[in-house]
Amino acid sequence: MARILLYNPREKTRLRVPYLPFSLMTVGTAVKAAGFEVTVIDARVEKNAKELVSSLLTDDVLFFGITLITGSVIHDALEMARFVKTRKPDLKVICGGVHASLLPEQTVQYPEIDLVVIGPGENIAAELALAFKNGQDFSKIPNIAYKKQGKVILNPDNETQKIAPEAAIDYSLVDLKKYFKTNATGKRCLDYLSSRGCPHPCTYCAISQLWKKRIFYYSSEKMATDLEAFVKELQIDSVHFLDDNFFVNPKRVESFCDEIAKRNLKLRFWTMCRIQYFSQYSDAFLLKLKQTGFSTMNFGAESGSQFILDKIKKGITVEQILQTARRCKQFGFRGQFSFMMGFPFEKESDLEQTLKLIDD
Repeated sequence: MARILLYNPREKTRLRVPYLPFSLMTVGTAVKAAGFEVTVIDARVEKNAKELVSSLLTDDVLFFGITLITGSVIHDALEMARFVKTRKPDLKVICGGVHASLLPEQTVQYPEIDLVVIGPGENIAAELALAFKNGQDFSKIPNIAYKKQGKVILNPDNETQKIAPEAAIDYSLVDLKKYFKTNATGKRCLDYLSSRGCPHPCTYCAISQLWKKRIFYYSSEKMATDLEAFVKELQIDSVHFLDDNFFVNPKRVESFCDEIAKRNLKLRFWTMCRIQYFSQYSDAFLLKLKQTGFSTMNFGAESGSQFILDKIKKGITVEQILQTARRCKQFGFRGQFSFMMGFPFEKESDLEQTLKLIDD
């Protein structure tokens, strides 16, 4: 069977236990469903990724895919791409992910990179795999960048390109035991992705660019069924929701709470939530979240300066940030607040307001 290799680069600053490589798992799920064998190599958890990659570079491999975010991973990604090319010069090396999607022309200019997938990559990766397997021309596939006679070709963005964010992620693509976390949420915590995208226009965030301000999510029944299976098979006690915006649809969240209660699942949850949501939720809704097991809430406060908040289109007020902190204390949630500093238009007075808000 024709095979695909998918690579998650190593970071210079490593988390003690990294997040699940969902960017590769979503792509791998679609490619596997199209009839190909998929191997995910995560250099963050492998002791010798080069040795593993070398052993996998057999003649039946169709392409070597790399996911990229902006930062230190680019060094390892390029090093591994060069390593692959020295062993299999004709093997296509394809990059996807946030960095490659936002800077496709720059990314594909590297000699060791043949193609870039722009935006959600599941179905595009499957199309490319089929084209390579059948010796067909891939140049008409939308949402890709590639080189032809030394010139970068950027295929038009196809808004109607079908994506499969609602498809079940195949968690068997990785060894889940390597990703269990012990933290404030639980002793056996596992990452889970129940939605993709975000409808908000925050100017610093790549998600709205990638997903065109759309969001797709699983039903509450599917979420509860998945987590119930993880409890039975893996004995997890907590879940790290890695959704960019878990609470967009409060009815889905409330239905999820009902499903968890109906199945008598004793789990604790870490989630990200927007401040303008949380500060305005009813007491009854927050109490339901607490009783269901929601324990840690992560909020993007970003700044204590209203000027900065408005400039980055955050859609919140400084008072809402404080109100959110008060309500976390009132209902017993562990509130985490993140801040950003160093905007090009930020003045010293804005920074002072941020430091004051952190103290408050």
